[in-house]
Amino acid sequence: MVDSITGYSSDQKPTLTAEKYIKADEAVFAHSEGPFVWPAVYLIEGAAQCAGILSYLQIALKNNEDPEKMLATIIASYQNDTIKTRDTIYGNSEFNVFSGSSKTGMLSMLDVQIFHTVSSGSLVSYQVIKNSTFKGQSQFDIEVFSQEKLVLEGRIFATHSLT
Repeated sequence: MVDSITGYSSDQKPTLTAEKYIKADEAVFAHSEGPFVWPAVYLIEGAAQCAGILSYLQIALKNNEDPEKMLATIIASYQNDTIKTRDTIYGNSEFNVFSGSSKTGMLSMLDVQIFHTVSSGSLVSYQVIKNSTFKGQSQFDIEVFSQEKLVLEGRIFATHSLT
């Protein structure tokens, strides 16, 4: 649901930005005729993927690993279209957060508002900010833009165990 990662900041409130270009030949449009409207659940999934990537980068920081190196690995995988499974990046690398007791978790709650539809031929921009973590629950503030309009905003809550 994300084509490219366009920015990362590990400041007080870690932030990740990413983009997705909605093409008319997306698989979701295969059985319909235009105009093509991108499903809102895919916008939410893209934001959740960004939150997951941001979590991986925070794990790298916590484990004294280089988050910039990890981000470069993720970006290269996206650019080379090799991110088919999570193991492509994490399975056999120093960033394997899925081994042992390390877990990134799952989406546990969602609170979003949708303001506009997104059509094929549009560029979608995601901004995800890790707002807080308390007792294994992280809160991410999300904003999704298309054609310079705010399309979706809200919060994603994810349950995890970072060890």
